[in-house]
Amino acid sequence: MTEKKYPHEGHRDRVKQKFLNVGFDNMSDGEILEMLLFYAIPRKDTNDLAKNLTDKFGTLSDVLAAPIDELQKNGLGAGSAAYLKMLFALCEKYHLSKNQKDMISITESKATENLSAVFENAVKHEKVAAVLFDSYGNEICTDTIYHGSFTDTDMYIKKLLEFALKNHAWGMVIAHNHINEVPMPSASDVNATHRIKSRMNSINVKLIDHIIFSGHDSVSMSSLEEFKDIFLS
Repeated sequence: MTEKKYPHEGHRDRVKQKFLNVGFDNMSDGEILEMLLFYAIPRKDTNDLAKNLTDKFGTLSDVLAAPIDELQKNGLGAGSAAYLKMLFALCEKYHLSKNQKDMISITESKATENLSAVFENAVKHEKVAAVLFDSYGNEICTDTIYHGSFTDTDMYIKKLLEFALKNHAWGMVIAHNHINEVPMPSASDVNATHRIKSRMNSINVKLIDHIIFSGHDSVSMSSLEEFKDIFLS
């Protein structure tokens, strides 16, 4: 017995090939939605369904952002509606992750400039400073938090928390200096950084970086392979 060929198989292949040839930038919202629905509705013509959805809600982004119950009222089953909502959530997560990664790179550069001035003349005494940023990567403020050793976390960690909360910070770059030493993190520096990271997490403030200064030199811990995981989560 000859297996009956799916009547829309050739059309689906043509739509997929068009995407491979020209990409989404050269396809209409209806064509893109039709193609997305191929993978949620495997044995049905999705052209009319995609057209009806874009006519009802407007753009492709409007369809993806629509409440799941509204999608189901307009022709989608529970599984295909959930599939579109999953795609929408995935796009949001991708853009948030990418934007934060780009923004963190910018804030680290800004923080190094600001903190260099703070530590420029700090050659005889240790101190701890911090730069605060909002969720758009804009600098809120820079200040010296504590005069003394970075390992004395009990002496300044509360001040860091208060500094961040008072200024409604999204993220923070901390810094301290070494006297007569190279600006590489010591074991005690790493332990103190972990402790600060934990406390910052408790108030939903991201620890973006820890920069160590010594004279005119500085080292960013987030740029060092062995320490970068501290700042990723």
